[in-house]
Amino acid sequence: MLPMPPIQLPTTTTMPNDIQVISPHRDDAALSLCLAILQWLRDGRTVRVINCFTRSSFSIDHRAGDIDAVSAVRLREDRAFLELLGPRATMTDLGHADYIDRPGWTPQRLTIQDAPLDDNDRREIDALAASLADHLGPGPLLVPSCSGPHRDHLIAVHATQQARAAQPVAVYDDQPYTVNSGRPAAEARVRDFAKRFGLTFSPHQLGDPTDLPTKRAALDAYPSQLDADLIGKVMHDSQRGERVWCDDAAAALLGSPG
Repeated sequence: MLPMPPIQLPTTTTMPNDIQVISPHRDDAALSLCLAILQWLRDGRTVRVINCFTRSSFSIDHRAGDIDAVSAVRLREDRAFLELLGPRATMTDLGHADYIDRPGWTPQRLTIQDAPLDDNDRREIDALAASLADHLGPGPLLVPSCSGPHRDHLIAVHATQQARAAQPVAVYDDQPYTVNSGRPAAEARVRDFAKRFGLTFSPHQLGDPTDLPTKRAALDAYPSQLDADLIGKVMHDSQRGERVWCDDAAAALLGSPG
């Protein structure tokens, strides 16, 4: 069994202009927001990716099932992504266990999008909210649209809502689920989020197409999680840019062109 390396990646002092990306799992920020993050960094912003569920036994290759080995591999993959982004991008790992590695999980609940929250979910929301509260700064928060069925994405959003103070909130298209379900279905999920946060959201396309090769390199950095077919679908969708939903206040802070 491989020893686990430290879960805290390069430390940053949270500044008011930090853009904070809530990434349920290690590859979610790269899949959904790589182009946007590169744009923000080029504009002189700092971006912090907050990874929620970083203890995981899930892998598409032979290491699947060994939580220490897989978690170590996924950490190395995330460090490769961080190197591509450069020094103004940082990551914070919260060290929570993936849904499939927590007591009480079932395959059925993992794949049913709108299954009601149960007691295990609520306990995890409370625990994750406590972790987030220790790390969130005053800058804008980006959360996934939960356009797919993975319970952890929904739990991460509930926990962010619970831990959030007055930070502006934006919602990003949750890849690869948005590709799989279609953008109209994702829009319906975002309308639900707008009601939950009491905000009026509008869509904004972010990202420079010249950064598409860098996004491809970022996705290729996650071979334990992403296969060529999935990467190809996400890259095809990314040619239109990456979609972020927010109100006018958050759009101003994120530098959205509208």
